[in-house]
Parts: sequence; C-alpha cells; structure tokens
Amino acid sequence: MQNNTEVTASINTIEGIDMKKISSFMCENPERYLRVLGIFQREGMQKLQDISKCFANRDLGLYITYVHALKSASANIGAEELSQASAKLENAGKQGDWDYISKHNKGFLKQLNNILESIGNSLKPESRFLNIEASINNCDLIESLRIFKQALIECNPAIIKKTAQKLRKYSDTWGNNADDVTVSINIQLKEILYNKTTGAYDVAVSMIDNLLHSLVQRAKI
Repeated sequence: MQNNTEVTASINTIEGIDMKKISSFMCENPERYLRVLGIFQREGMQKLQDISKCFANRDLGLYITYVHALKSASANIGAEELSQASAKLENAGKQGDWDYISKHNKGFLKQLNNILESIGNSLKPESRFLNIEASINNCDLIESLRIFKQALIECNPAIIKKTAQKLRKYSDTWGNNADDVTVSINIQLKEILYNKTTGAYDVAVSMIDNLLHSLVQRAKI
C-alpha cells in the first residue's frame, strides 16, 4: 500500500492532473484514488474509440452522452482542463453547433489521449488491475436498472423515486476492498442518479443502456 507522499509523487508526474482540484475524499484515500485513476485510464481508452466513432458518424446524441460522462469523470480525478473542454463540447452539442465540435474534437481527443498515456505510465500495474470478486449482485442490479429506465421513459414519478432509492444503496456499496468493476459501477450509478436529479432523463437512459450492456456481458445472461 502506498502512502500519501508516494501517491502525491505519482500524481505529480501525470499530465493534466491538478492536485488542488482533487477532492479531499480522494486525498484521504490514496489507494482508492489510484484505483479511480486506473479505471479512468482503462475506460478512457474505450471512450477515445467511442467518441471518434460518434464524430465520424455525426451521432450528436451519443457524442453528447460520452463527453458529458468524461466531463464528470475528469473533474473527479482532478483533470480540470479536460473537464472544461468536455463541458464546452457538451454545450456545443446541445446547441447543435457541429462547427465548434469539428474544430475542437481532434485537439480534445489528443488531450485525452495524452492524459491516459501519462496515467498508464505513472501507475503501477497492480494499481490498475485487481481481480477481487465484485460485491454487487448483478442480477438484482440489472433488473432495477431496467425498471428505472422504463420509469424514466414513461416519466413515472412514483417508480422513479422508489427505484432511485434502491439504486442509491448500490451506489454506496464501495468499501475499501471493492474491486475495480464495483468501483466503476458505482461511479456510473452516481452519474445516472445525478442526471435523474437534474431532469436529464434522456442522458440517464443512455447511460443506463451502456451500464446494462456491460453488466449483462459480465453476468452472461
């Protein structure tokens, strides 16, 4: 286990990470922060491909979903400039400003790639990949997400409230020994619940679809 000094030294070598922007929660849990960095690095590599594909296909709705997720994830790890760049692209997407996206997408992806490579070079392999069995019950979570998705589509306030409370319990299932998969699920659940709270039901539904896909693949059902 690394102490705070060692973690700080590792983080200071990562391009685009501002120590002043990292939440006190992360600073008080250095091992957890390293784990979140590892998840960001691994999932970010996939997002590079996803965003490139959306851009090539001019799929504005999905593009907005991906850059929105990166906006929050980047802020969580202290990558403030990347988070701000994501926010600008998200706003441009919502305004239908494809010219802005076309002008800045290439530089944005390069910025993201540089941070991902820097994280990968700085983290120890064991910090990026852990093989502890996940603590979340996939089948129950999948069913709850499906119910929640349908409730959001139908704008059913009673079911939304009831299911959100259940999902919130899942999102709090994050002990010190939680594996990378569990941590990733919890982060995505918090994002889904946040979008529900802000009324961005369409974004929440899209994120639920992405999470359901990964959960179903994991459960093999």
